[in-house]
Amino acid sequence: MTATHNLYVGCEGGANGTHGRFDEVRISTVVRYDASFDVASAPFAPDSETLLLYAFDDLEPGLAVDQGTEREQ
Repeated sequence: MTATHNLYVGCEGGANGTHGRFDEVRISTVVRYDASFDVASAPFAPDSETLLLYAFDDLEPGLAVDQGTEREQ
């Protein structure tokens, strides 16, 4: 797969991005939140709408593993 676009999180076009840490990142094929919501108290679980799921727990620096492999292919 060849990337044609960059993914920016917490900013527009890479300027003034988020300064902090992410516990989990999930990219889905559907809208998950369209109104106010409470912060999740448990880790995300992959489902059929999960494209990518990273949980940054106990990993080596610079290593992330896609945990979304439970999704339907």
